Amino acid sequence: MIVTYVLQRNSRYVALKILVSKLLGSTTELRTLRHITEVAPVEGTRYITQLLDEFEHHGPNGVHQGLGFEPMGSSVNTMVEELIYDVSGKNAALGMAETTPTP
Repeated sequence: MIVTYVLQRNSRYVALKILVSKLLGSTTELRTLRHITEVAPVEGTRYITQLLDEFEHHGPNGVHQGLGFEPMGSSVNTMVEELIYDVSGKNAALGMAETTPTP
């Protein structure tokens, strides 16, 4: 499961990946991500999604490993703004009345 949330202390979006409890191989993934973060040259980091943070979530189904990454795409707000702009532009091109949806 991957969700996006705002990291309050830095006021930026991050992507979260929550691993299934007791998932085999999850330690290998985390070890690999840590290694990449440590050894990736600064100029190469734009080609690799960086692991920003890791945490444990204690839930009713066990302990889940959580990973925080840089988001790989636009935020929901940006996508809504682009959709509104796109719809408005198409309506204008077709000579239709302005019916801009609001988020």
